[in-house]
Amino acid sequence: MKVIFLLPIFLWLLVGCAEKAAPVPSLDDRIQGNWKSTFTRNYYDGAGNKIFEEQENDTVTFKFTKGYVTLSKQNATPKSSKYVLHEIEDEKYILLDTPGGSQHLITFLTEERMYWQVAIAPDNYIENGVAKRAAKMVVVTEFIKQ
Repeated sequence: MKVIFLLPIFLWLLVGCAEKAAPVPSLDDRIQGNWKSTFTRNYYDGAGNKIFEEQENDTVTFKFTKGYVTLSKQNATPKSSKYVLHEIEDEKYILLDTPGGSQHLITFLTEERMYWQVAIAPDNYIENGVAKRAAKMVVVTEFIKQ
């Protein structure tokens, strides 16, 4: 009888003393702060094969502050705009309110790194001094938290 009486008390203590899980920060909270970025342009043919890749040498700093982002590039005037985060079928996107407003898929995000990608179709590129046309260009942006 004592065992039956003590069992609910023991279970209550066990559950009551369990550690509470830390709340998961929102996507917006996770991107706040300064991020240095580099860009890679990947060019694809009509069959989806990568035919050319070029790396952008300039880095751009993105400073995210609750709904606003400021882009800074060396020897250039910083530019600020609004941004909106949203999800479509479990994929996370960021829409920058800039001329031509581009929507980027957030493909990876940790406390230290973030990757975006956006597809642009079609586009031209120059390989060995010769202008060529690709069926699609995908810009991959890598961010490192500062």
